[in-house]
Amino acid sequence: METEELVEQFVGQYGSANTRDAYARDVRQFLGLVGGKPLREITGHDVAAFRSYLDFVQWRRAGQSGRYSTSTRARKLDAVRAFIRWAEAEGVCNVPDHELTAATATDRSEYNRLRRHRRRTP
Repeated sequence: METEELVEQFVGQYGSANTRDAYARDVRQFLGLVGGKPLREITGHDVAAFRSYLDFVQWRRAGQSGRYSTSTRARKLDAVRAFIRWAEAEGVCNVPDHELTAATATDRSEYNRLRRHRRRTP
């Protein structure tokens, strides 16, 4: 099954159209940042790198428009974690829960690794 179909199935379980739209956008953003990596290859490090990216956006855009609010940042992480847990239950992803919960990297090296990977992926 295609990744986009999985995203649509995942968000389809939520009743609110606003939640479905936001979660779909958040999961697609995450998947874009991992550079099209197959779901089976996603790790807790990828989620940690996404969190680092969100932290970097907060720091870089401090006092500017385009910055994520704390609640938006939390929603993005919640959406990604929920998607990965759902995908694992569907048998298309295998990220241990302790890795997902511990995805709290805040160093810039994880962010840079993810950005380099994305640039190399067409």
